[in-house]
Amino acid sequence: MNPILESYVEGFCNDFGFSDKEDPDIFERFINYCTVDRFCPTKFGVDNITTKGGEIGIDGAAVIIGDYIVQSEKEAKEELSNRTSNTSVNYIFNKSKTSKSFKVKGMRNFYMSVKDLISENKKFEQDSWLEEIRSIHNVIVDNATKIEGGMPSCHLFYAATGDWKNRKSDDLEAVVEESEKEIGSLNIFDPINFNPIGIDQINDLWMSTISPIEASIVCEDELNIPTMEGVNQAYIAITRADHFVDEVLEDESEDKITPGIFDQNVRHFLGTDNEVNEKIEDTLDDEVKKEQVLDIK
Repeated sequence: MNPILESYVEGFCNDFGFSDKEDPDIFERFINYCTVDRFCPTKFGVDNITTKGGEIGIDGAAVIIGDYIVQSEKEAKEELSNRTSNTSVNYIFNKSKTSKSFKVKGMRNFYMSVKDLISENKKFEQDSWLEEIRSIHNVIVDNATKIEGGMPSCHLFYAATGDWKNRKSDDLEAVVEESEKEIGSLNIFDPINFNPIGIDQINDLWMSTISPIEASIVCEDELNIPTMEGVNQAYIAITRADHFVDEVLEDESEDKITPGIFDQNVRHFLGTDNEVNEKIEDTLDDEVKKEQVLDIK
């Protein structure tokens, strides 16, 4: 494995308390964390989204409703019962290899496993977590009218430690197109993205998990806050609301609130129903209701 990548994995192990860095499953957990963190701004247990063996072709899976990974059919029902419409739902599936090469057979087995998992009549063997994913999926299908665009999104990540950009086989690109067509034939997901990721993409994903959120805004005015214990200097900055939304809150690449801005009970979208809007104050945690000064970095 590339020494830089080894350093990333070691940092991941230190952060999450995995002592056996030589465990071959560690790389699977590392990739599962990096990919799912991109879509889930709330905390989650990486072991909870990692398959336990006995399945074909899938090393990690997660279903995210709004900002939360649902762990059971019951949780999915509870989460969707509080929604009216335009709820973002993302499925993430992962396959990881510590080898440098991208294999046509491995990539094809991966996407076929995903297709089988959400098919009505599955044929492949699956572990207990993937069986739970099937149950969660059934709940989501039953609540399709509450989902943004009427369909959940599906993201497949096939990771190897080589360089995807400099691949030499046109067959690999053909598998990517084939996978999206095959899974798309089920008419369940939109969009469907098959993402082969190598050393460069893994680097970007890992760094995004540890880098602070940064934004630059134009201040119309500022107010000094008196010094207090542990704080030498602080301000209340005043800026235009639309400018704040554009530069800080909105994630242009995902067309939603930037993940990680809120770590409370704040949804990406609560719907246009007046009844829903009237209940916003009831759904916010008490901590969010309190006046706060936020230091945005």
